[in-house]
Amino acid sequence: MSEPVSTASSFPTQMPNAYLSGALAPTQDEIARSDLPVVGKLPQDLNGMWVRNGPNPMFPPAPHYHWFDGDGMLHGVRIEDGKASYLNRFVRTSSWKKQQQSGRNHSPSYVNARPLEHLQTLAQGARKGGADFFNKANTSLVWHHGKLFALWEAGSPYEIRPEDLGTVGPDNFFGKQQHAVTAHPKIDPVTGELLFFGNSLRGNSVRYGILDRAGRLVHQTTIPVGRIVMMHDFAITRRYTIFFDFPMLVRPLMPLVGGAMLRYRAERGARIGILPRYGSGDQVRWLDIEPGFLFHVLNAWENDDTLTLYACRFPGAPGVLNRRATSRDQLQLDASMYRWVIDVKSGRVVEGAVDDRPAEFPRVDDALVGAQSRYGYAASFLSNDAPALVKYDLIANTSQRHEFAPSQLAGEGIFVPRPNQVSEDDGYLVSMVHDEADDRSEFVILDCRRFDDDPVIARIPMPQRVPAGFHGVWIDGRSSSSA
Repeated sequence: MSEPVSTASSFPTQMPNAYLSGALAPTQDEIARSDLPVVGKLPQDLNGMWVRNGPNPMFPPAPHYHWFDGDGMLHGVRIEDGKASYLNRFVRTSSWKKQQQSGRNHSPSYVNARPLEHLQTLAQGARKGGADFFNKANTSLVWHHGKLFALWEAGSPYEIRPEDLGTVGPDNFFGKQQHAVTAHPKIDPVTGELLFFGNSLRGNSVRYGILDRAGRLVHQTTIPVGRIVMMHDFAITRRYTIFFDFPMLVRPLMPLVGGAMLRYRAERGARIGILPRYGSGDQVRWLDIEPGFLFHVLNAWENDDTLTLYACRFPGAPGVLNRRATSRDQLQLDASMYRWVIDVKSGRVVEGAVDDRPAEFPRVDDALVGAQSRYGYAASFLSNDAPALVKYDLIANTSQRHEFAPSQLAGEGIFVPRPNQVSEDDGYLVSMVHDEADDRSEFVILDCRRFDDDPVIARIPMPQRVPAGFHGVWIDGRSSSSA
């Protein structure tokens, strides 16, 4: 592979920091391997490429490193004609290049910043062109208008070549108006539009925009929020875009005096904001809901004047935002699947948990984003419950769990429909699983139609450890081959 990475040979894989140990411990090598061994049999109708993003510091970070701070690393598994291959690469951001040149890690921590470090970050950002100078591109990916983008919610998307995961460079969906872009844009499968927003640390607002299916910016507006909150995800239906104002307050200057940048304040209340898809920001309608917090949305849809929304809700501050976690028990992802039903005319909201078992990283069939769906999928990940991939039946209000060994961590499961699928769950759930007992990783393929009856039909042992990461995308073989 081109552009060999220079790393410190003494980089430890185990450190007294919960975000740098076990399944979260980083890997430094970039490799490419073909014709991987397979346990079971790869489905003949499964052709494409799974790519996942996640934080992975290139050089030893400061002791107060937080999981969200790592450099973006992409892992790809390509399945084609019954064979599998693997490759991984760092995203070549400006921050990555700066560290590569100096041979050391000098990235700031955004969750656990120190006063001097934060002051230097603000000064450098002002000199170098803003926060995008520190963009990690380490959170998620999106495939739109024939291009693959690595995303980080505090900066611009980075275009990635799907054939070798090489970095093309930054792209700004807002055109000339430099602005952060959410890590969780939504693609309307009917119109082909990509909807997104960007948090702003100034003006107590977010910027909202829409690209058409060809990648042209066709709408943008500013939505007043009234305070700066951590808004990580949002939802869409065919006519509406839905925002979340939860009381996870962002205080940009607090690290200068040793305080936390993020603070959960339940007494400040929570709201859901409803905006017509092409509405102006002042048309947003805010409705009060129970305080809590969410990272990720499963799906939302409308029936006449009723909106139904599913997401993984935390009752308070997530353990994974713990600034000083030294053990796994301190960084639990203890969200559970939750439902909000909204009467658009009256503004009445009925809400409640689907069940009380941990669930995070929710996914739905991408062809049903913004439309009524019966099935959803999630992971029991970094929780006190058994590690598992979960299938929800949103009509029957039931769930099925495929559990893994206690030493294993199953990441986000991505639904891949079979060609000519005959039912909503006619497809595969693909995920990366890491086993801390032997420090090995494997790519697993589950049959979604037999979730409660030994659904794993194939496992692909990885040629190197793949650390636990965040979000990925499946690029259909017809799309990736033409890219």
